[in-house]
Amino acid sequence: MPLQLGWQGRQELKTLNLAEAVAPPMFLQGRSLLCGLYVNELLQRLLQPLDPHPRLYLYYQYVLNELVSGEDIESALRAFERQLLDEVGYALDLRDIDSAALYLLQPEGGLQRIASVTAGVAPRCFSGSQLLAIAEDDYREPSNRRAAKRLMRLLIDQLLGGQALRSRELFQRAQPRDKSAGTNVQPEGVNHD
Repeated sequence: MPLQLGWQGRQELKTLNLAEAVAPPMFLQGRSLLCGLYVNELLQRLLQPLDPHPRLYLYYQYVLNELVSGEDIESALRAFERQLLDEVGYALDLRDIDSAALYLLQPEGGLQRIASVTAGVAPRCFSGSQLLAIAEDDYREPSNRRAAKRLMRLLIDQLLGGQALRSRELFQRAQPRDKSAGTNVQPEGVNHD
């Protein structure tokens, strides 16, 4: 539920003096609820307390609305993750990308143009056209959706310093098991791979 809050105080312990609902509550269930927990955990883990991010709040509202409607959750999550990375100063510079080239995401977070993909680095390789689609939040093509999910996962994991997200663990535990294959059925959306 969106709230307008007011507080006062000089140090970490504040006195709340205003708390008003500014919109009706949003009710999430099932997969949407798990995705909402993921988004909230990202915010809690990657933002500094009391550091304002009004533009990011708009993306947060957008992703929550998509979670409620259930229409395009995955695209909303990728757009939110990209904006969050930008807000914390960890976004990739995608301005000079050649759509016909291949790129490798370096461990320190930069992109390096490469001639070909080798087996050891394939999960960190992206085509220029995929990167340009991600820069525009254009996830109509399934390959762009998969590439965006993989890229955001790599960048978020680097930013978290290898610490696991509890929402990913919860998402994995909540997945029904595919009896025929003996593996978890993995829906699109949350970066849980």
